[in-house]
Amino acid sequence: MPIIIVLFHSPKKEAAYEIATTIEPATERGPLQRRPYKKKEKMEPGVQSEEVRLALRHIIKEEIQFFLVDSRNTWEDRYCGDVEFSVQGWRITFFNDCDELDYVDSVVAPDGRTGEFFEWSDQVKDGCNNPLDLLTREEHAKLEELLKKAKVKTNN
Repeated sequence: MPIIIVLFHSPKKEAAYEIATTIEPATERGPLQRRPYKKKEKMEPGVQSEEVRLALRHIIKEEIQFFLVDSRNTWEDRYCGDVEFSVQGWRITFFNDCDELDYVDSVVAPDGRTGEFFEWSDQVKDGCNNPLDLLTREEHAKLEELLKKAKVKTNN
């Protein structure tokens, strides 16, 4: 059975490098052999940055409600790390970097498609890769303010 080793490295969140190697155990053919790992292609297209930007703008304009997914993982409690929100069927995870909104880490669309930081980094167009990069400074600030105030949905 092959052993698969996958390493990810992102020095300044500007790019992600994937180094992957499959190492086959020694057999009667000889010692360990190395061969490049072939990444499987996704069957469905993922969520694009633009789709997420539209959802974020609805939040910013307060046209739709959104809630924290976990009451034990609020913006205030998670000083540095991922905080997940539910937005009308979407799951959006933001990275809180020392109490500042840094980037959208991942999303799950209502139809089950996903999008992640590393995928969007591969789709760089006009210097924008993360959905937050597509917002104005004012929109970014308003979104951060709303995320800090977000509550967990109560069943009333």
